[in-house]
Amino acid sequence: MPQISDEQLDALAERLAEPLAERVADVAFRRFSEQVGRSVIKHLLWLLGIGIVGLYMLWQSKTGGAP
Repeated sequence: MPQISDEQLDALAERLAEPLAERVADVAFRRFSEQVGRSVIKHLLWLLGIGIVGLYMLWQSKTGGAP
């Protein structure tokens, strides 16, 4: 197995470090975006549900309620 010098090892590490850091940042950002998206959708669905229940209650109060 060929031996590499410290300078060659440092150069190799530098050359590999930047693409690896970019990949890690991309994956982290994608995961963060997915979590934020899920949270936003969950909150919007809760608001939609509350709005539907509110409209139903308003409609029931205007029509005299359930039979």
